[in-house]
Amino acid sequence: MTYCPFQRPEIRVFNPGKICIQMLCFSQHEGFLYQRTYGKNQSNLEFHPWNSSAFSNLIYVQRGSIAVSAPDRGVIEAKENQWLFVSALNQPLLIKIQNESLFHSIECNESVWNALNEESGPGYSTHSRLVCISCNKRNEALVFVGAQNQKMRMQLLELNQLQGKNSVERLKVASLSYELLSTTLESKELSSNPKSDPCNRNIDIEALDAAAKFLEENLDADHSIQKLSRQFYLNEFKLKKGFKARYQTTVFGYLRKKRMEHAKTLILQNKASVLEVATQVGYSNPSHFTRAFREAYGVNPGALKRD
Repeated sequence: MTYCPFQRPEIRVFNPGKICIQMLCFSQHEGFLYQRTYGKNQSNLEFHPWNSSAFSNLIYVQRGSIAVSAPDRGVIEAKENQWLFVSALNQPLLIKIQNESLFHSIECNESVWNALNEESGPGYSTHSRLVCISCNKRNEALVFVGAQNQKMRMQLLELNQLQGKNSVERLKVASLSYELLSTTLESKELSSNPKSDPCNRNIDIEALDAAAKFLEENLDADHSIQKLSRQFYLNEFKLKKGFKARYQTTVFGYLRKKRMEHAKTLILQNKASVLEVATQVGYSNPSHFTRAFREAYGVNPGALKRD
């Protein structure tokens, strides 16, 4: 695709569920896309999967509302005269668009935010949201709302009048959309400290390690993702993703591995029967224990018992 402020805009239409969404898209520069979107919901409001492949979306609501549901954030909604920032990082977000909505959006790829941070210079706040957006430690979605100031509203009103029918209009769209981004970057929502750091913080690592230790010390207990999540103050999504990243396995894969390791130790010590060992590592059904042990070590547990 050739990126040029003079090229004609593209019209896109898609229908997630019973929502009809029409977008007028201006591809002006590589990594940067401005679009105007009309959303019409033909039934009761429903959430549908977020389908944007962009690294980030800045959405400015002129009419109606748009809501995003994120695993770690709950539902965040932007209404008229607000803007919404979303950077999903391929996480399972859901979107809900109010009937007869009108909003503008700016899509940016990661290189745009990296370039903005490179230009920050000495003394720039390393804890601002702007830095968090492109932080290479971030492993969570960022979703937050900001208020449109008077300057933004004027820029949006002017953009709304431009359809890109000729090269002059398209050049105006390119100029105004960059001005809109610039105005947004100056807002307190992007320049101030975030309420919570979205990185995989030490507190999260400590919670994951504590959860892993708890599993090892309670091999005979029944466990669930929900219970572990509540006990160690990690939402279920972060708990599952954290285990995969830190221990290269799932929560229950980790538990099964530790159960089999302890079972093998007990059997080699020859201090308990296979049935007793199965019970001690959380298996009420001996055949299930035998199958799990054979999958882990290639032999039945009875074959390891010493005479």
